[in-house]
Amino acid sequence: MRKAGERFLFWLVVTIVLIGAIYGVYRAATTPADIPLPTELTSADQIKGNPESDVILIEYSDFQCPACVSYYYLVEEILNEFGNHMQFTYRHFPLKSIHDKATLAAQATEAAGMQGKYWEMYSEIFENQAVWSSLPVAGAENEFIKYAADLDIDQKQFIEDINSSKAENLVEAEFQSAVEGGLNSTPTFFLNGERIKNPKDLDEFRTLIRDAIEKANT
Repeated sequence: MRKAGERFLFWLVVTIVLIGAIYGVYRAATTPADIPLPTELTSADQIKGNPESDVILIEYSDFQCPACVSYYYLVEEILNEFGNHMQFTYRHFPLKSIHDKATLAAQATEAAGMQGKYWEMYSEIFENQAVWSSLPVAGAENEFIKYAADLDIDQKQFIEDINSSKAENLVEAEFQSAVEGGLNSTPTFFLNGERIKNPKDLDEFRTLIRDAIEKANT
């Protein structure tokens, strides 16, 4: 009886180890390998502005978030004014539990980026948020395909890419970066590696960036 119990325990341990190993392989195959740190740029980041600048603004954002579209316009103003003296990257942090089309919108920008039109699609999606966000998921995807056509993006390739594992993994890597960094709201900004309180208006944002530029030049 004792030997039977020992054998059972042995095979139970073996089974648990095997399940753990299989799960590990599955995670390695399905989880993006390169999860960026919230405070650092990587080679996968899309850059707007001056890529040689030491002033780096990183934003974690959600295309379906109403507050994020407001900050989109603020960031555009900042880049128009200081774009030669700073670099900006946008990272995906779709709030999946409340925004059912945010992940697809993020994948649309990545699909456009595969054809060199990341920032153009980024602008189209933010500026038309009121349109596509009110539609079912399939309707939103059709809107993104229309934006691709307007941007002279190859539609057939775009349709293949928007739901590809490559686009999904690019978005998921940035989402996991936000999760592992303890972020819980959008938008969230990091300026030169430090998380900042969201500026309440353009003047406050302008002051933060100007101070960072002056500091970098001293």
